[in-house]
Amino acid sequence: MEEYNKWMRQSKHDLKIAEYNFKGYFFDSCIFYCQQAVEKSLKALLIKKEGKLLKIHDLIILGRKINLPEKFFKKINELNSAYI
Repeated sequence: MEEYNKWMRQSKHDLKIAEYNFKGYFFDSCIFYCQQAVEKSLKALLIKKEGKLLKIHDLIILGRKINLPEKFFKKINELNSAYI
């Protein structure tokens, strides 16, 4: 559970950075940190579900591994390109 908590804390931290960048009109940085926050949240949920970390950055694959509801896949697909 500690590994899950660590990833969720980092996800929340990245979301705060994204919000800060949004308020400062640094939209490229904002979207990057949004992607990071989602990725870390999905990894935390995967750790909780399977007890192991999958070292990938593809949000679609992570979402499928945790059985994320389909309604989220369009948005996470848009965020996928922000990692690059």
